[in-house]
Amino acid sequence: MSPVEEGRPRALGSRYELRERLGAGAMGEVWRAVDRTTGQHVAAKLLRETYVYDADIVGRFIQERSILLNLEHPRIVRVRDLVVEGTDLAIVMDLVEGRDLRRHLREVGTLSAREAVLVTCAVLDALAAAHAANFLHRDIKPDNVLLEGGVPGDGSGVRLSDFGIARLAQESTVQATGLIGTPGYMPPELFQYGRFSPASDVYAAGVLLYELLAGRTPFAGKGTVHTIGNRHVTVEPPALPVHPLLWTVLAITLAKDPATRLSAAATAQALRDLPADALDAPALPAQSEPMSWNTAQRTVVRHHVGPAVVDDGRGAPGEVAGEVAGEVAGGVAGGVGGGVPTGGTELRPVLPGPVPTAAGLPPQPERSGQPEHPEHPEHPAQPGRSAERGPHRAHAAGSRVPTWALGVVVAVSLAVVAALVLQMVRGDGDADPGAGTEARASLPVQRVQSPPASYPSGLTTSRAAAYDPAARTVDVELTVTLPTRPGESRDAVTLLTFLPAAASGGCPRSGVTWDPGVVADLAPTDAGVQQACAWRVEVPLSGSQTQVAAEVELDLGAEDDALQRWEEEARSDLDAALADASNNRLAFPLQQTRGIELRVDRGAVTQGESVDVLVDVAFAGGTEPVYDSAATGTAALTDAVRQLGGGPPTLRACAALVPQASGGLLAEQPSARCEVSAVLGVLESAPAVVTVSR
Repeated sequence: MSPVEEGRPRALGSRYELRERLGAGAMGEVWRAVDRTTGQHVAAKLLRETYVYDADIVGRFIQERSILLNLEHPRIVRVRDLVVEGTDLAIVMDLVEGRDLRRHLREVGTLSAREAVLVTCAVLDALAAAHAANFLHRDIKPDNVLLEGGVPGDGSGVRLSDFGIARLAQESTVQATGLIGTPGYMPPELFQYGRFSPASDVYAAGVLLYELLAGRTPFAGKGTVHTIGNRHVTVEPPALPVHPLLWTVLAITLAKDPATRLSAAATAQALRDLPADALDAPALPAQSEPMSWNTAQRTVVRHHVGPAVVDDGRGAPGEVAGEVAGEVAGGVAGGVGGGVPTGGTELRPVLPGPVPTAAGLPPQPERSGQPEHPEHPEHPAQPGRSAERGPHRAHAAGSRVPTWALGVVVAVSLAVVAALVLQMVRGDGDADPGAGTEARASLPVQRVQSPPASYPSGLTTSRAAAYDPAARTVDVELTVTLPTRPGESRDAVTLLTFLPAAASGGCPRSGVTWDPGVVADLAPTDAGVQQACAWRVEVPLSGSQTQVAAEVELDLGAEDDALQRWEEEARSDLDAALADASNNRLAFPLQQTRGIELRVDRGAVTQGESVDVLVDVAFAGGTEPVYDSAATGTAALTDAVRQLGGGPPTLRACAALVPQASGGLLAEQPSARCEVSAVLGVLESAPAVVTVSR
């Protein structure tokens, strides 16, 4: 029962009283509260109790206190205080009377171009201020955009909230909702490399603008989180029937390469510089999911030209779009190398972008000079270097159409011409590049980085694969991340993965070589997995993150998307196996577990009596008992308990029931209602109720 329902406001620390619950989410609950010292109404985000028991979270919470308290801007919901007391971990903020943008969208469906741009500019203004203060948001979405008065208006009532919340979640080992953040708004570089920068916030703002215009995010549709992540990385956002100049800015904001995107301030200015007729169109009807997706075009990079900058002679240059990739592109667009005049604005290359690596893994973004991702990624700017990329305005004087946009069009056009020339130089594209061994030898190695998969158990896995068509081998690297809390101990974990068959032939068997120390077997009969080509892999742990690799002798053919299709099949098989309700065997607890359930041997006891508890694991195939406090020694530690918790569950109860070293609870004092819960790793059960009488 809530404090309001009981008629007794609950204290939050020594200064605040919780009065009314306004909402709840994955991270916790939002309450209307009163500041006892001023009488003002404030909003208090009370984080889930789970976070209180995580020393890393509490440390991060305290460490970022000064940054959050000093983050002030008219478009940012101001953080007033941070409370850490007892089992309370809360962020106290300004109370915005209105509603969030998500609720508004549910009512109206879409916004007009003008309204959508005004809202997005307000969000970008907030991001620009945060980035200048060396802080990232990490979770831009309509739920975190508040509308004072309940409507967008002219944008002056738009406020961005929840700064620091996603960062706290990322530091936590609690990942019950899967990937940290919201998959529909996550940038490609986060799915590919696990990296986040100010450009990533800008990408999410672009997704937000797209959603305001279309009524859906660009890559929403059928499929799992992995499928959506793959779309962010590999396909183009479906075009919208909006003004071409508006689409140009939006497309740059949604660029796959973070170096191609503008800064938050420059993106906001680019949107404000759009001519009036680009924003006059009424709201679109909600856009449906496309029938098919267009793969993002990638040119072979031999000579990399980085993003261009605008220099209009009025100050420091601001970055604009454009990676002109390929040796031929560099030749045809030779003017880009020395500067292309576009109506008084000059485009010229600056810092280099991503370069391919030779280690069989996906290319990693690099920068000359200061690194893009500093040691502390929540502080994006380096000392002596502004987080801003350039001036707010980057257009020719007196021009209604920003000249940077014309420059982008010129650069993109030249790149397209270069690609066509490259195709003609290569000759007829209908020839089979894999017709012979000599032809295969000239084919490039294919590389795929699959989006990470996160599980309620706290486990995160990701796979990188490289296919050599000439050698007919696939190298697979599996990265396993499993944070260990104090008192937990795991030597190894057992995981399920798939190495699918080629189009012709059976599952790879004798041609698979795993790293030394890795125990792996194909299609174990005791695992209950129905899908073919399943491997049970025992991964030895060293620290919170471990990588294991396998070399697979496999001919996937010569098609340029062969590895992509093979990896998609592996992900699809894994998803199907973990969701298979007919499999009643808990062979892979870290991947199969959806939650834990607590049972007590009796719900009513008297003082001096003990209570035994049992813990069950819930998974797609049902539930399986994994812990019984009545058992002793190693009998109490099943394999599932060892893997999920690194030790027996921790019991939490009211003061009336005291946990015993033997594993049960002892009733020490009367209680009309004593709630008991179990914690196993990062998993926590719903409470069971015990009554203790005299």
